[in-house]
Amino acid sequence: MVDEQPATRSCCPQCRRVLPAAVQESNGAVYLAVECPEHGPARMLYQKDADFYHEAARLAAPNHSFAENRSPHNLVALENARVVAVDLTPECNLRCPMCYASANESSPPPMTSEEILSRLDKLPRKRLWIALLGGEPTLREDLPHLVREIVRMGFRLKLVTNGLRLEDPAFAAELKAQGLKWIMYQFDGFEREIYVRLRGQDLLERKLRILDTLSRTGFQISLASMIVAGVNDHQVGELIRFGFTAPNVRHITLLPASPIGRDGLGLADEHLHAEDLMDLVAEQTGGRVQRADWLATMRFLGRLHRWTGHVDFQQRVCFFSMPLVGRADDFVPAVWLTQPRRLPGMARFAPQAWYMMKHLFAIDSHEMPQGLLYLCVEKLHSARCLHIGDTAQCHTLYLTPDGLTPMCIYDVLFRGVSPSSEHG
Repeated sequence: MVDEQPATRSCCPQCRRVLPAAVQESNGAVYLAVECPEHGPARMLYQKDADFYHEAARLAAPNHSFAENRSPHNLVALENARVVAVDLTPECNLRCPMCYASANESSPPPMTSEEILSRLDKLPRKRLWIALLGGEPTLREDLPHLVREIVRMGFRLKLVTNGLRLEDPAFAAELKAQGLKWIMYQFDGFEREIYVRLRGQDLLERKLRILDTLSRTGFQISLASMIVAGVNDHQVGELIRFGFTAPNVRHITLLPASPIGRDGLGLADEHLHAEDLMDLVAEQTGGRVQRADWLATMRFLGRLHRWTGHVDFQQRVCFFSMPLVGRADDFVPAVWLTQPRRLPGMARFAPQAWYMMKHLFAIDSHEMPQGLLYLCVEKLHSARCLHIGDTAQCHTLYLTPDGLTPMCIYDVLFRGVSPSSEHG
């Protein structure tokens, strides 16, 4: 039995033409159904667990009517954005079998530093983060100049990198001296074979050495871990425990792999989804963090959003944030501190709780204390699960020569081509 929900838009998984899509529920899962005039009908798995999706969607409350009446180029209002991402180069010093950016393949030339700075100059300073990425952004020779000017303009800034060029302490120190504080560092686990499978070569020792350099340089570090079933999904708990012990690691983002860009592993539609990662977290942390805790965090942050209107608290159905407090062998979800029945025995987490209260509206603009770790799960849309209505929640907009485009729309429809193409 198929239960059909209100329509949205998606795309043909072959030619990526934007099309009307029916949202269907069957056997406890959610599907998107489209019919392409060239490639015919397609039915694509969107969410494995319909009940979890419906509850998350209720808490996130995306404005689908707003989304369905707008071009994919301009789907998200700027006031709802938190991050503006800038691709500095399509080139990379790795050729990863799994690469969302399809680095080192044909792509239009990147914007010049003058074009980037001119476009950023038109954006609001106080609220937005700027994320520099690629390809591999450290390959841009003018990166120190861009860092200095973006910081001077008053933006908060993070660099998204595989870190290989930052193995040079002098280069890392130069970026720090120009004002860079946050690094989002590609780090997929603690076994050599993981890097061979995901990055094309054994990088484990280098990755650990680079992480030490980043820490000693004084960066605040976010680990970005692509999780692939049968490759590193058994490392989730170890990554979290490591986050509590590694100096200056403050965030861990778990990215259940999606067939975006270069998919050298041939991922199936039913590959890991967000709720699968939540179950792995529960299993590999001895049940310290359950699915219910993720939803409880969404409820609490959603209330903060309704009370304050602050964009940091706006919830989404593809991105889940879970502040954890404690240490590697004794941590709990921070949302427990808001639940009276759990408060007895929580006094040991008072310093972290006080920090979160004190810096509620700009928690990662300061040097976060040891014992506070932000755990995030983010499932990115691919051409096989693009729900344009849900992407109206996106907090990340890509800066392109033609304007600002939501991250998943950019990755699926526009990366590597001009946004003035026929998609849309």
